[in-house]
Amino acid sequence: FVKAITTGLTKPPQYFSMNAKINREGYQSIDLVISNGMKAFSVSDFETEMNKNNTVVIDTRHQDVFEKGFIPGSVFIGLNGRFAEWVGTVLNIEEHFLIVADEGKEKEVVTRMARVGYDNISGFLSGGFEAWKNANKKIDMLISIDADEMLLDYKHDEIKVIDVRKETEFESGHVEGAMNVVLNDFENHVEKLNDQSSDQLYVHCLGGYRSMIAASLLKRKGFNNLRNIKGGWEAIQKTQIPVVMPQFSAS
Repeated sequence: FVKAITTGLTKPPQYFSMNAKINREGYQSIDLVISNGMKAFSVSDFETEMNKNNTVVIDTRHQDVFEKGFIPGSVFIGLNGRFAEWVGTVLNIEEHFLIVADEGKEKEVVTRMARVGYDNISGFLSGGFEAWKNANKKIDMLISIDADEMLLDYKHDEIKVIDVRKETEFESGHVEGAMNVVLNDFENHVEKLNDQSSDQLYVHCLGGYRSMIAASLLKRKGFNNLRNIKGGWEAIQKTQIPVVMPQFSAS
């Protein structure tokens, strides 16, 4: 029974243990956390802050907007998904954070991060990404393609498919030859790609949210030959891309 209910459990997010510590030692005032996190930086001041050690820029816009342009090195974690959970899973709680958000969403970002113990928020970019772009600062982009386009590439080239779903999801069906680089334990699993930085990587999850997080993390680590698959595994199954499905023996 214990094996049945524990099989496939993923590593708990960092904020689990931190929240236990906070419960023992006490919380910072939420008003203070919000006040600190709601500091609006000009483009030049934001750039100065982001170049400080142990500082990460979190872009919380929708993935369809993020991919068209973002500050280089940003980590995508969209408010439209399980935002706080993924903050607590892929980001180091000891780091300092800067926010890029849609106008009017900054306080929601700070509050939701603070609720899982991420209160090292230095502030946000006043005017959002458009201010950065209008200041003619360097930007980066990600390419998303439909599963049908992935099929065409699969037919003509040897491509590297990166599936960032959980192991149990991967085992329930995956693209033939795909590599499982689990987003829930990204830092350990990404080591599988150390010798493949020159390969074209086709990244997918179930529907497209997690794969954009993974693609942004890969970009941050220097992987530039990336394709994010729109619609993820759900879309891939509707094509003729070869897949591996579990075999069930007849009883």
